[in-house]
Amino acid sequence: MNATPHTAIVTGGSEGLGLALTVALAERGWNVVVDARHSQLLIEAVAPLGPSVVAVPGDINDPTHRLALVASATGVSDDGRIDLIINNASTLGPLPMPALLQLPPTDLVGVLTTNVVSPLALIQVAASHLTVDGCIINITSDAGVAAYEGWGGYGTSKSALDQLSRILAVEQPTWRVYAVDQAICAPPCIRMHSPVKTSAIAHSRSTAWPASWPSSTGHNRVGDTALRRCGDGDNCYNGGRGATEGLCNEA
Repeated sequence: MNATPHTAIVTGGSEGLGLALTVALAERGWNVVVDARHSQLLIEAVAPLGPSVVAVPGDINDPTHRLALVASATGVSDDGRIDLIINNASTLGPLPMPALLQLPPTDLVGVLTTNVVSPLALIQVAASHLTVDGCIINITSDAGVAAYEGWGGYGTSKSALDQLSRILAVEQPTWRVYAVDQAICAPPCIRMHSPVKTSAIAHSRSTAWPASWPSSTGHNRVGDTALRRCGDGDNCYNGGRGATEGLCNEA
């Protein structure tokens, strides 16, 4: 008898990391509800993945769209529960990225809204549907911990997302809450040859893969990335090499 499929929401899933995670989850037999602002691009990207992946085009900053994402996820779930939310949708802000003194306050508000406020708003809408050991993965950036010229707006937003993730993990101790640097888990393969910054991955109450979830098998990209990651940066680095070094397939 097959196990009940798990259900995930992935934002910003029409390309890049979001699409790679969507593909990997679908390959594991998950139901995945995925969004992106560009409808046609999203639909074409996920069409080959089959009926377990549901495209819900829209803007994560739109409250109605966030409600639609959660409604779709609970609708495809056998028990109306959500196991995982990956907040991947993000914006750099105005391009080329200006120095802070030239960054219009309205543009900074826009970046903070997309990168911090809307991820939390989605979690709030979905919270009552999350399983007790549900997982939240907030995709962050090294720009949140390093001072890069011209990256002030984006970096500030990712720093805030890191802190939001830490606090959420404390406030919701049964959830697995992670803030993962996208540079660490960029597709198609993960290679960590230097210690992971402790701030790159938010503290989680448990270092265990939830017992109710399917075990990781083979060289699975999701198993080797955020869904497999545990604890803080110190726990992800052993003996002079990254914890995931050599675990994933070359593409």
